[in-house]
Amino acid sequence: MKEVVIRLPRFIEGDAKSCLRTIARRFLWKMYSQEIETGAFGWSRKDGKISVDTVGRWIFGIPGYKGNLVVIKFEDNEATVGFPRKSPKIVHQFVTEMKEKTEKNSLSGQKP
Repeated sequence: MKEVVIRLPRFIEGDAKSCLRTIARRFLWKMYSQEIETGAFGWSRKDGKISVDTVGRWIFGIPGYKGNLVVIKFEDNEATVGFPRKSPKIVHQFVTEMKEKTEKNSLSGQKP
């Protein structure tokens, strides 16, 4: 598992993973929605079988699929997150960009 420490905004609402998802969707939509081949599926009563076919779905999860980003430690405003080392290259790039955008928001005082 690859671990990354990300400094979160001090006034987050909810948990660290939800905060990161909000920032990723807002500032990294193009990468978040990038299609990838995973072979994984989630499930909902409304939609039935849901394909895990984007970076965002693979990292953060969907109903019936918990995702691959794990919050290992969350103390003060620092979250240590982990994801599989053998993730696709785009996932490593995504996590690096997400860290940069999140910490930029933390320093600027913007809400996620």
